[in-house]
Amino acid sequence: MSGIYGVSETQYFLFSGMPVFEIVSVPAGYPKIREIWLTLGTLITAQVTSLGLGIPAVAGTTPVRSRYILPEDLSPSSTFTRVVSDWNVPPTSPTTFQRRISLPSTAIGAMNAVPLRFPRAGLIVPNGQTMVLWCITAAAKGNFLTASFVFED
Repeated sequence: MSGIYGVSETQYFLFSGMPVFEIVSVPAGYPKIREIWLTLGTLITAQVTSLGLGIPAVAGTTPVRSRYILPEDLSPSSTFTRVVSDWNVPPTSPTTFQRRISLPSTAIGAMNAVPLRFPRAGLIVPNGQTMVLWCITAAAKGNFLTASFVFED
């Protein structure tokens, strides 16, 4: 039986060449990413920010801050997929990106949400693997990003 799951997380102070969020799949699961809603805000000066989603060359280790995805039907779940936003050893940059997006500075201050959608079968995170949302460019360290993830198992 499949279900719909979700979680939202915020990462403050984006820098170029940094991981923003890492999606960690459990060895027994194949979570499918259906949507990621990105809301970019600024605390200082709005700058163009580019993000990419891909498999990291090396996964992060020892998560410091993570959130488990939650079922929308609120029944007990066997999934333990989580979204990590802080590590002792962060993941490395993906060599290729499944999706890339550049958010203009005009969209940042308005707190507009931009969706990344995977409509057919969803973007499958291989079991026991991770995917990372990577900050490719961010000219100001005052930007922050809130991402709302929607999964299906």
